[in-house]
Amino acid sequence: MLHTAYATLVCHRDRFQVVKEAVQEFNRQNMVESLIHPTVERPWGHYTVMEEAPGYKVKRIEVHPGSRLIPVKVTARSRLFSMVWLPTSTPAARSAPPG
Repeated sequence: MLHTAYATLVCHRDRFQVVKEAVQEFNRQNMVESLIHPTVERPWGHYTVMEEAPGYKVKRIEVHPGSRLIPVKVTARSRLFSMVWLPTSTPAARSAPPG
């Protein structure tokens, strides 16, 4: 299996050469997908780097119900957050207010 932010390639073990060739092509094009998985797991949830360039980085952050992020003081750059509440399938989570 080969996984990127945009696609997942799954094939029979007899066709592993296809995955190997795809990784070689990623390496040839200097694509980071061959080195770094776009999603990073943390105890509170996970984040995916959606876009990155000099001066900025865009992440999608998903926090597990009942978990929270720990505030971190950052002086070298600014941060902007857009929060979206998505209720889960449990009755308690559906009735709980955001925050």
